Amino acid sequence: MHNSFEDTSAKIGENMSQEALLALGVQKMVYIRETTLEELGEELQAQITVEEGEVLFGVFDADGSPLAVLNDRDAAFAGARQYNFEPVSVH
Repeated sequence: MHNSFEDTSAKIGENMSQEALLALGVQKMVYIRETTLEELGEELQAQITVEEGEVLFGVFDADGSPLAVLNDRDAAFAGARQYNFEPVSVH
């Protein structure tokens, strides 16, 4: 039987509502994942310039709304924490 922290943590919150997460004390959870410019709202698209081949990492609210976009995964996590969000990686 293979059971690791990564296996378990990937399933936590997978099918939980925002209300259930709030009950657990996760009040400001955001999701960070690789994204494309086309997936972002018009407001964010208008604010950034992307070079060809540049990888983007989006910071998304629990409802899927884009909050920010960065070109560095570690910076996305650090920025989320700086604003008191709890970042979670989504693949």
